Amino acid sequence: MTNLIQFTPRDPETDGSAGDENTNPRPRPVGIPSNQVYARVGDAVLHAAQDGVRRGLQPQDIIREIKAAHSVQLNLGELRLLLASRRLPQ
Repeated sequence: MTNLIQFTPRDPETDGSAGDENTNPRPRPVGIPSNQVYARVGDAVLHAAQDGVRRGLQPQDIIREIKAAHSVQLNLGELRLLLASRRLPQ
């Protein structure tokens, strides 16, 4: 007979990486987006773009990953604006 696998529940605050000690939960966004691209695509796409930069990907590869994962089409200028954006106090 096969052995059953016990899965541990994941905490949604850790972005799905339960058990990894080096990850910190992302803080809740406060304020308003600083540009129209950020306002249109949101925090999830911004974090995906930042993660692509941290991994050393080329801009075209980051754009492809965002399109595949989030169904958002960006051009190079929009990607640059998104990476330069922040949240302004309300």
